[in-house]
Amino acid sequence: MAAALATVGLPMALVTTEHGIAADDLVYHGTKTRSSAKALLHTARLRRFDAVIAVSDATRTAMAAKWHPRQPITVIPNGVDPLDAAAPSEPGLRFASIARLAPEKRLGDLLRAFGQLRATHPAATLTVAGTGPLDGQLRQDAARLGIADAVSFPGYVQAPAVLSETDVLVQLSVWENCSYSLLDAVAHGRGVVASGVGGNPEILPPQCLADPDDPSAVAAAMAEQGLQPDRRPVLKPGWPTVATMTARIAEVYAPWR
Repeated sequence: MAAALATVGLPMALVTTEHGIAADDLVYHGTKTRSSAKALLHTARLRRFDAVIAVSDATRTAMAAKWHPRQPITVIPNGVDPLDAAAPSEPGLRFASIARLAPEKRLGDLLRAFGQLRATHPAATLTVAGTGPLDGQLRQDAARLGIADAVSFPGYVQAPAVLSETDVLVQLSVWENCSYSLLDAVAHGRGVVASGVGGNPEILPPQCLADPDDPSAVAAAMAEQGLQPDRRPVLKPGWPTVATMTARIAEVYAPWR
């Protein structure tokens, strides 16, 4: 919005990339009043931009429904580079989450699912990497569920370091647009379990998607991804590398060079 205001009246083209919209506005804005105000603000903001990019089809659909841009929306997914030397996929029950410790990440649901899984797989472990307002509550939840000895809370850790010690990434967010956590996990050859929301189904096959409201289904998906490496996801054919993504973005800017 600052760029739109600062360039009013100047002979300058503006391009915006959206990666922070949810189908339910309450996910990010908390109240209906704040959500309505934000929607009006974004609708006005987009009137100033010459081109609009979305990071997933789900993002484009949400933008069109809520912000009504006048210009076409170009979808350019986040790029990721496949690793030339990704570790071979081996069975394992080391699970991890890499996310802000906040309500929209549904980490309490992850703990409940992990508790069910550990009842039949007592060697399983879970790393909850990240910081946020629910840190203390999640530690209490782990203790209450009797899984505190198997769950670690290391705080902020860079994703490659977590993935190097992980077999399966679990991300049960209320919404994701085009998650780099998921893309990085797939690129590293890791198993993945995620909620079937937003852009997640555009990244992952059906066996990797589970309903966070059903801890038994999440636990089953976690066990399958851990113990059956042949069921783990791979990057879809044609998924852009970082270089390809950058080139596609440059094409959007091309008319104003």
